Amino acid sequence: MTTDGPVQIGGFPWVWNTDPVTDHDHGPGDWVLLAEVGGELGVVHWVIRRGDLAGRHFDRARAHFDMVG
Repeated sequence: MTTDGPVQIGGFPWVWNTDPVTDHDHGPGDWVLLAEVGGELGVVHWVIRRGDLAGRHFDRARAHFDMVG
């Protein structure tokens, strides 16, 4: 999925090397993309479990950085 700007809230992540929702070891749970910020050097993704998102437990979100290349 492409976006018109460097910030995306929700949706599907822009993936260069690993999918932050499925390919990263965040622990058990049903993870979804909370937000991402991209630039020339890489993308920072924040993911959160669906239950934590529904309960507004944003302190339980995890960050993942994916570098270009």
